[in-house]
Amino acid sequence: MTNNVYNSIMDIYDVCLKYDGVSDKSKGNEESIRILLKYDVISEESVKKLNEKGKLKINNIDEILSEKKGTIKMIKYLKNEEDFLDLTANGCVLVDSFAEWWSM
Repeated sequence: MTNNVYNSIMDIYDVCLKYDGVSDKSKGNEESIRILLKYDVISEESVKKLNEKGKLKINNIDEILSEKKGTIKMIKYLKNEEDFLDLTANGCVLVDSFAEWWSM
């Protein structure tokens, strides 16, 4: 979990740099939520609750949550390194290596 938190902080820092000086921060907020979900730093349920309470200013939160579910479904169907390589060859890179995917 510590690596996930560290990686999410580093990725979110990059998002902050990317949107530095941009007045509309909505895209940066969307990217940040995606990162937190990607690294399992925040649960889908927590995102839903924060959204319901008006704590998140993201219009398409349902779309973001459905993207996460789609990624999980895709990962479940990968059975071996050949399947992983087929995905990476098609530009669908979910993780850096088959070993990383297998350890998930």
